[in-house]
Amino acid sequence: MTTDVIGIRIDEQTSELVGKLIEYKLVKNKTDAIKWIMKYGIQTTKKIIEKKEASQFIIEKWKKEGFPELPENLSEMSVRERE
Repeated sequence: MTTDVIGIRIDEQTSELVGKLIEYKLVKNKTDAIKWIMKYGIQTTKKIIEKKEASQFIIEKWKKEGFPELPENLSEMSVRERE
């Protein structure tokens, strides 16, 4: 497959998205980040980043405070919810 190389300037918001895609290891580099944004669009990329940030927040909270207490009958509750 042949490819073309082009240079582009992006706004600050798009640049932040590129950085976050790399930070959360969704892509390896800036080129892949731009390809991702072109394929999925900015709105979809923003939603994915928001989900990643929410997950990171929960993980950091658990690291500081420990895992939340779970009910002893969690297995039974899960079975009832599926019925």
